[in-house]
Amino acid sequence: MDVDEAYLNSLGYHWETVKDRFKAGWSSTVRAAFLPTKAAAEELRQKVTAGAPFDDTANGLGAAKAGSMGQVTSASEELSPELKNLIGTLHKGELSPPAQAADGYLVFLCEDRQDLPERTLAEVRAQVLSAAQDQKRQRLFADWLDEREKKAAVKIASFYGKWNKERGSVN
Repeated sequence: MDVDEAYLNSLGYHWETVKDRFKAGWSSTVRAAFLPTKAAAEELRQKVTAGAPFDDTANGLGAAKAGSMGQVTSASEELSPELKNLIGTLHKGELSPPAQAADGYLVFLCEDRQDLPERTLAEVRAQVLSAAQDQKRQRLFADWLDEREKKAAVKIASFYGKWNKERGSVN
């Protein structure tokens, strides 16, 4: 998809909104277990340290869930800052101390870790440009869809209200 010159110039703006994703950080492959008690979490740590398999041991100790979280990075937005900071301290093969969570305790196992250097716009320009193009494509589609909705012949049962053609919604 070709991007016009004005949009290329706006790449700098897009970079400002995403540059935190490219700061120095880490990327880890992590397993997690959610256990009902701190004692069970501590027992999991002891047994896994002695060589027991993580998931099977966690399940045997009453874990509500145990398994892979996949890749977790210092830029992950799915986790609370506290859990992300805890996982960020782990190196390959290390277990976290029990972390209190709602109705139980979490234990993390770092299966692999890679420290990531900070990357500049020059190094990730293709990724940022692709993301900016996707964002523009999505905005253009949303605008097109809004216009189509406004032009659509819509019939609404009076029970639900009246169709507002200008807003493309029911009043």
